[in-house]
Amino acid sequence: SIFNRKALSIIEDHKSGDIPFFLYLPYQNVHDPYYDISSEYSEGMPSGFISDDVVSLIDSSTNGLNRREYLKSLYVFDQAIGEIYNKLVTTGLLDNTYLIFASDNGGCGPSGAFSGPLRGTKGTLFEGGIKVDSFIYSPLLQASSILYNGLFHISDWLPTILSLVDITYEPDSDYQLDGVDHSYAWFDDSLSPRSTLLYNIYSNVQEKGFNIWTNGSFAIRNERYKLLHAFNGSTYQKWYESTTVNNDDEPINEVLHGCSQSSSLDDGSFQYF
Repeated sequence: SIFNRKALSIIEDHKSGDIPFFLYLPYQNVHDPYYDISSEYSEGMPSGFISDDVVSLIDSSTNGLNRREYLKSLYVFDQAIGEIYNKLVTTGLLDNTYLIFASDNGGCGPSGAFSGPLRGTKGTLFEGGIKVDSFIYSPLLQASSILYNGLFHISDWLPTILSLVDITYEPDSDYQLDGVDHSYAWFDDSLSPRSTLLYNIYSNVQEKGFNIWTNGSFAIRNERYKLLHAFNGSTYQKWYESTTVNNDDEPINEVLHGCSQSSSLDDGSFQYF
């Protein structure tokens, strides 16, 4: 892919190890729509992107066109990550590198993903929409195979990464970081850097009036307990598990794809949970 070719080139340019670098690589996989907008590939991923045996395995073991295309996209994504890892190994940079993986949101049930057993889907503040897989790997870490159960927000990556690479950063006196450092707590279960979370509190979006009570979701959390003002409709409040994933067999370009909240506001209401 274009993303990987550029990333591999950047890693190659830094293989001497003399100049530190930060590489942010936001893949578009896995994301619908799975067909070409020009309809050139109206049946989804064209042949040649993945081997025939992988396609055969996915097709024979998976129901639903969207689900099958999702898994093909996931396979290509996995191969791309493997290329990055192998490049770090062959250049000798992995021994002095932190490899961080994180998703931006939970799976979209109507598009072939699922977040079960958690409730909700992408576009919601239920746990199925915001609790995602993440990991960090590096030979520099003092231990491996550690499962961290701390409450972690995406804004926490900045202070955590700065701490890992021994960079001291002090924001301006009139500004305070939203994130907190978690690196010191990964190997000590008794430490809890964060106990609360605030989700989506805003009143103005792109200088346009925005009524959060009728047009948006927000929530607060204190350790185990969470209060949501969230959209409750036929799509968003569901539990999407492997047995309830969309098993459509319609042509891909005719399937209602995506988890855009704006397209479904007439199919539910905002409620407290």
